Amino acid sequence: MKDDFAKGQAESAGAADSAGSGGDSADLGGSEGLAESADSAGSEGFAWSEDLAGSAVSDGASSAFAGEGAVPASPVRMKLPTPWVTNTLCVLMIATWCLEMLDLIGIIPWGVIQNFAFVPILGMFEPWRFLTGAFLHSYPTPFHLAFNVWALWVVGRQLEPLLGRLRMLLAFVIFAVGGLLAQCLTVFFNHNSWVTPVVGASGAVFGFFGMVLAIQKSLRIPAAQMATLIGVNFVFGFVFPGIAWVAHLGGLLLGLVLGFWTGHRLRLHDRALAQGQPRPSPWPDLAVYGGLMLALLALNWLFYHSTYTTIYSILGFTF
Repeated sequence: MKDDFAKGQAESAGAADSAGSGGDSADLGGSEGLAESADSAGSEGFAWSEDLAGSAVSDGASSAFAGEGAVPASPVRMKLPTPWVTNTLCVLMIATWCLEMLDLIGIIPWGVIQNFAFVPILGMFEPWRFLTGAFLHSYPTPFHLAFNVWALWVVGRQLEPLLGRLRMLLAFVIFAVGGLLAQCLTVFFNHNSWVTPVVGASGAVFGFFGMVLAIQKSLRIPAAQMATLIGVNFVFGFVFPGIAWVAHLGGLLLGLVLGFWTGHRLRLHDRALAQGQPRPSPWPDLAVYGGLMLALLALNWLFYHSTYTTIYSILGFTF
């Protein structure tokens, strides 16, 4: 399995040099992208509940969302809070890749790829691979890791102050698991996909890309840069072999769903601030995030329930 993986039978971020295609995409769109929206989100980031990440402008400042009111004449800008979830995820991915390299050269023969990479046939017996596979990346070259860490850091430092730590973490889990679950569909077209290792956080990264794009469209923020970044990297999935483009698509679709929902909630929050009303309840958000996670669990059960005879036959069992 490690040999197959080393040859590229795993998910890639779509060539690390595509990172340059984003240009100045750290702003994720025009008008300072989402950073401006985060600055206008009130005294507690998204201000839905106490788990949200910190202050961007003074209390009571009206929103800068296009079409929902005037931009404050002189906002009191404050330093955005440290994106702890984003930073932690990036550090974990880097640390895991280092473990892969130590395993490769035999210093710590733990079988990192064999035991933690996602393989569709093993997902039924070892479901944690749906999540652990997102922290592993191709080796020995660091390009796959570098792109995913860079991309996650770029979107995370702008999304996390907007979403809050809890929603940021839940979104990562949903996008990562959903992307790998989508990759399972390839077994119906390529029988070898059952035993092909898939690694990387690209599904989650595309999920955050989609989330940013949907928020920008919802708030009428120019989205050309993000749309181009998504398009270029998605095309790489068809140009280069060994890229799990279905996982990218699965993460992207889930990101669009959560992104449009987030844009809707931002408008409600802005309207409540402008009218001096209580901020929106966090319960609808918890229901949406929880509902998506339950839906993924149900789809996981449905997939393996409908294919378990094939799995056992591959493993050598007969009925």
